[in-house]
Amino acid sequence: MPKTASVGFTAAMQGEERRIIELYHWQLIPWGIEIRTANHELGLVVDVADGYGPQEWQPLTVVHDTVHTQANLEVDRVNITIPNAIAQISGVTPTTYEVAQLVMNGALDGAEIIVYLYDLDGGNTFHHSTWRVEGAPSVTRAQVVLHLQSEFALLAREVPRTIVAEQCNNQLFDGHCGLVEAAFQVLDTATGGTVSELYGLTDHPPGWFDNGEILFTTGNNFGARRFIHKYEPGWVTFLSPLRYPVVAGDAFSIVPGCAKTVEVCDLKFNNLDHFRGYPYIPSVESIV
Repeated sequence: MPKTASVGFTAAMQGEERRIIELYHWQLIPWGIEIRTANHELGLVVDVADGYGPQEWQPLTVVHDTVHTQANLEVDRVNITIPNAIAQISGVTPTTYEVAQLVMNGALDGAEIIVYLYDLDGGNTFHHSTWRVEGAPSVTRAQVVLHLQSEFALLAREVPRTIVAEQCNNQLFDGHCGLVEAAFQVLDTATGGTVSELYGLTDHPPGWFDNGEILFTTGNNFGARRFIHKYEPGWVTFLSPLRYPVVAGDAFSIVPGCAKTVEVCDLKFNNLDHFRGYPYIPSVESIV
């Protein structure tokens, strides 16, 4: 469906030359954290009619290249360049982070970015486009380049609905699995650690969080996700190292992993009714 500008915005554009400011609404989906920035040297307070009322948009210069609009089934793409400035994030500790630190930690992986155009003279706003951060960013000491795809990129993924295999086809906590992540999520703080280990978390049996995932919600590793290699009470090892050592007081959320077998689905999660694998098909070895 083609986008239609509001009557006020259209009238403003037909008048004298206007100062148009790009507003970027960054949604860091895993945490429910939102960052609002304005492509302007000063912070602005603007109501973009998204239901939140007037909000403060902090200054951040964003430079984008030409938007590659496709007429076929390919999705639109654009690259944006951001200086390695300081971003303020409410609700976490510390509240300020360098943009490069956030990007390298993975805090912007899969983030949704809603772009608005704001008429600085007339006060009108217009929803321009919605994008998702995709692929590996390019990071230097001075700037960050993010690769964005249209929100319709999700429709272009070619994934078979069902794979006939012994393991379950569901992803843990997705709609087919039926389990609620919040019911298994543990929120805690570390007592110490290194770049590859975390100390603390003693209230679960050995192996409970094996193949699970940990997300750091405060500290220098804010936004960093790591898969769990091994869990023993009081000790967690990561599959890949962090950029910064874990220190006492770093907050995190952690969820257990699923081996996608009948035994784990039944004994660990009591969710056998939703198991979507084929454990009784002959294995390749038996066929040969």
